[in-house]
Amino acid sequence: MTHFEGIWVERRRRRLPQFLRDMYRQIADCADEAQRKLLQQQAWTLRKKWVMAFKTSRLRDGVIKGKVAVRSKKLHSLESLVDDSGAPVTDYGKWETALTAYFGEKWGTSNIQCRAELMQYLARSEELPFDLPMHVVDAAFSIIRKKRKLDGYGISVASLLLLWKACPVVVRNFLAMFITSTTMVSAMEVPGRVLGKEGPVSSVGKLRVILPLPALMQVVDAILPALIEGYLTSLLPRVPECLVAGRPFTQVLDIAHGVQCVLEKGLDDFGCAAAAQCDIQQFYDSLPLVLIFLRMVGKGVPWGLAAAALRHQACPRIVLLAGAANAPIHDRCIGGLTGSRVAGLLARIPVESTFVERAHVWRKWGFPTQSKDGTWTVLCCASYIDNCFAVSRTPAGAISILEDLENVLNDKWALTMKPTSRSLVEAKGGKRGALDEEKWPKHETFNVLGHWLQDSGSVRACWTRTRKQMWGAFWANVSAAGSMKLPLPLRLKLLLRAVMPILDFKCSRWPPQRQIANELDSVQRKMVAILLRLTPADGETREQFTRRRGRAARQLCLQGGLWSQRWFRRTLDWDTHVRRERNGFTWSAKLVDYRAADYLAQRRAFHHGRTASRSQPGYVSRRWHDGIAFARSQKTVAR
Repeated sequence: MTHFEGIWVERRRRRLPQFLRDMYRQIADCADEAQRKLLQQQAWTLRKKWVMAFKTSRLRDGVIKGKVAVRSKKLHSLESLVDDSGAPVTDYGKWETALTAYFGEKWGTSNIQCRAELMQYLARSEELPFDLPMHVVDAAFSIIRKKRKLDGYGISVASLLLLWKACPVVVRNFLAMFITSTTMVSAMEVPGRVLGKEGPVSSVGKLRVILPLPALMQVVDAILPALIEGYLTSLLPRVPECLVAGRPFTQVLDIAHGVQCVLEKGLDDFGCAAAAQCDIQQFYDSLPLVLIFLRMVGKGVPWGLAAAALRHQACPRIVLLAGAANAPIHDRCIGGLTGSRVAGLLARIPVESTFVERAHVWRKWGFPTQSKDGTWTVLCCASYIDNCFAVSRTPAGAISILEDLENVLNDKWALTMKPTSRSLVEAKGGKRGALDEEKWPKHETFNVLGHWLQDSGSVRACWTRTRKQMWGAFWANVSAAGSMKLPLPLRLKLLLRAVMPILDFKCSRWPPQRQIANELDSVQRKMVAILLRLTPADGETREQFTRRRGRAARQLCLQGGLWSQRWFRRTLDWDTHVRRERNGFTWSAKLVDYRAADYLAQRRAFHHGRTASRSQPGYVSRRWHDGIAFARSQKTVAR
């Protein structure tokens, strides 16, 4: 340890510039105490300037590459565990005991019968032939990112790729042998980094584990989904009543905008629309691997291929690392390796198979819609990984769909819903509500995968939260060391890189409207004005300085493009996207033309200029088709 500390000190010393090293040498040789203190103060001042210049240079290089100064921190390094009484525990020995007990129970280490059954299935598959095509291995290497990163064994994917290029047949045969060998896979060790979800001081139940796979298992993790995907296509066919997002050619907005359209159409049907949601509790950690394996085999997936996926998830030994604590977890039979491609593939089976089996039952509760060609479709349920949503004309219908889904998942797959994740929204004007409001609380603002939907169809709540997040990201990056010393073009680039992703994620769902567009441009102008770093001129009043700085910021905003125009373009692009034929399976495509402008025009013609479609008077929020028409009317929307 002393040897490595000496190497580290030497590396830090070599990083210092020559003039600082010379000054430190003068301080060491100085015999006069007063002179030494003066030299130390000068050296400290020069060192601070050098450190700031170094940080600015490093930030400049990062901004040029498209990076940000400060990223949003989701998880925290663990500093202390909290026991049942609320007292902090700093003894690493007690950490190991607590981690082993909690995660061992969650991952089924005490379920000896299930583990024995799992190993029996794996033993039967080792004698079966396993065909591994060369092009699958080549494609697997191409989709892996960060190939140069070393794992705990000192191996990287780049080194395996080099071996593959040199002797592909040998590598292919070794990978096939490794995939089918329970002994070899069980010898692999996956280091799990334990992090706090809410803060550095956390209880065991609030911890999260990051499981980075070794290089060899990363390659296998890319191979197996390519071999299994074709079988799952026939095993899990697409159901018209249900929407499965989190898959290729889908995105979060498919669900968020779909639920928004349901509420919008329900508002024009006397408030007859509702949506409910809930999350599967500890989804990846609760995957019933044996049941999923049996379902795959029963539906035609080759035994050896299904066993390979099961082996990849259940056999490696996990070692949880938290500070100086090492907690090994052996003999798992429940839960997948969170973050791996194989775990994501296996996690589709419980939810999507339930959709296939129960969609015909949910039709009586769903939300009916009609396409342009007159075809009627009933929308029932949607999922994004472990987040489940249901829509209906009544709150009771949406709740019935999710409760039936929960019962099937619990009975067949031993999966439960998180009690605190249940929520309900009903279109404004609806008076039905939920029978059990304590279990299904009704909200005026409904969170759908980060998008805030209101029962009135307004986007004001979502814009308010988005603006707050944009300012948080702005100040976090502006206050970073060296950020304000960057040249103005790089400061503006950092602004776009740090703030714009927040807006882009949310704004495509918002119907364009003038008031929020003006507020968005105002936020842009204020942020650019801060980055300009202008100072008042001699004799200039505060009001004059503010107006001059505002005009300068406005000119820069016009040169780079107003954010409101960016919002309008993204909305028009999204409207074009959902109307493409290949996206006809999404809820947005089925709802965007249902009871739209033509329907409302007919209602106005028969009701003296009023739609007579609302259950109560009040402000009518901008509808989707009206927002699209407004965006198209703006001449500056052209790219």
